[in-house]
Amino acid sequence: MWSLIDLDHIYYFFNQKKENTRIHVHNAPPTNIDRDWVGPPDHNSNIRPIKFAIDKNETDNEKYYRLKHQEVLQWNQDHWAEHNRKFFKSKEEFVKNKLKEKKEKDGLKADSKLSPEEMSEFYKEFLDKHYSMHIQYNKEWYKRNLSLLWPAFLAFKDRWKRRRSKN
Repeated sequence: MWSLIDLDHIYYFFNQKKENTRIHVHNAPPTNIDRDWVGPPDHNSNIRPIKFAIDKNETDNEKYYRLKHQEVLQWNQDHWAEHNRKFFKSKEEFVKNKLKEKKEKDGLKADSKLSPEEMSEFYKEFLDKHYSMHIQYNKEWYKRNLSLLWPAFLAFKDRWKRRRSKN
């Protein structure tokens, strides 16, 4: 149950001036990091890049796992960047052709927009056209991620031994 003090505190919080609340976003994480950093979504792929921390005592197994993990993430990044490029190019062509067709047929203005029903035609067509590519991507994604299990286990084992030896 809210008390009068809680309500006053909430009222104060929401009504105070927000002059010094700017968030400063840096383009890249610092070079010497001790934790993994997750960046903002990439403009092309919409996937957040990850900058992995490198332990100064990193073993060969940990390094191998980190590099393989980065390789899988880069493959995924490249796939979705290319997929999105194709998607937006196809969408632009579809909209342009559909509006041209509507203009010739109905004499509509050039700035008119397509309805959600008309856009659903594009989405279905695009998905149908790229169905086999999506199936192939899913198979490859599972294969690549499953291939990380053994290196991840070996890296985990090395970290566990190192922590155990410290105690």
